[in-house]
Amino acid sequence: MTDDLIRRGVCIYGERTAAAFKGEIIGGAELQMMLLAKALAAGRIPVTLLDPFSPVEEVTCEGVLIKNIPGWNRGIAGLRMITRRIPGLLRLCKESRAGVFYVRGYSFLYVFIILHARLHHALFVLGIASDLDLLGFRARYRSFYKGNATIWDWFSSIIPNHLAAGFVRRFADLVIVQHSDQVKNVQRASVTIGNIVGDDVFAVPCSANRKNIAVVGTLSAQKGLREALPVFRELSEITFEFIGSVDGRDGERIRETIRALPNVIVHGALERGETLSALARANALLNVSPREGFPNTFLEAWAVGTPVVSLSVDPGDVIRNFDLGVACEGDWETLKQVIRDGSYRRDPERLKDYVRRQHSMENARSAFCAAILNAAN
Repeated sequence: MTDDLIRRGVCIYGERTAAAFKGEIIGGAELQMMLLAKALAAGRIPVTLLDPFSPVEEVTCEGVLIKNIPGWNRGIAGLRMITRRIPGLLRLCKESRAGVFYVRGYSFLYVFIILHARLHHALFVLGIASDLDLLGFRARYRSFYKGNATIWDWFSSIIPNHLAAGFVRRFADLVIVQHSDQVKNVQRASVTIGNIVGDDVFAVPCSANRKNIAVVGTLSAQKGLREALPVFRELSEITFEFIGSVDGRDGERIRETIRALPNVIVHGALERGETLSALARANALLNVSPREGFPNTFLEAWAVGTPVVSLSVDPGDVIRNFDLGVACEGDWETLKQVIRDGSYRRDPERLKDYVRRQHSMENARSAFCAAILNAAN
């Protein structure tokens, strides 16, 4: 049965994922869906990516058939979900004839993909995008919605998504988590498949004259940057290089505050290649977020030989277990001391080797197909 499911192909629903094929990375989930699609297509598995925001109706890119959903934004707001979006999504799911449907994160739209999969003897696979996917409403409110969501956001997506989240996890044929810590919170059987690093990252030239501490990611309060402001001020002898777009009013205030510091460089959002180059010339990547999933920035930093200094996030204890930098267990004093004395430094080649062995596209394809086999039997 499993071989038949794979031969029928994999259909991935990923909003704004098509842009990732052009190097325009909206977020970590979009990057990972793009890399999984490429990994499966490289193994000659038929892959269809449904992205309602793709600029063209149909295009094939690196073996992946990308389709948008015609009429997604036509009609009356609210009503078009019933008249256009859900029918259009189901029509393209049927046209794909896929044996496996894959989504990441959570949305009430996934309920309809589950129903379609059941009716057409296919598997529905849910990938966990972040630790926050597995936490309660209060944690997500503090991290995402407080001060940023409108009344329309609440009724059009936030409330429906939360009502559907438990159903989607419960009725998924397979749940894939990013690291071992998420297994404890998923509250059902799951398979751990690590995030993927694209082959192109290993080709980025690494600088022999490394300097600065890179901070890569969205400028927002959710990333812990407000609490980190005293650290940036205190470590005046260290240059911090910020790369990332601004999120919300809090993010704008943080940007203006750090921009005024003499030891801070603020680039804003850069193209993917420029971001990788910045990582390759940094002494370390700094992460002060209170929680993440498995940050793509960690993998990309290690792939270019750059260690990670993380305040709180150590997905599945990989930093400790594989000696990939320093995990500070939420202790700001430890973090400041590590940055001051440079004790985060590691052999760049060993960091690269870890990523090649654990997070390659080939490994992801093999693990995904094996998980489908087990779920189908």
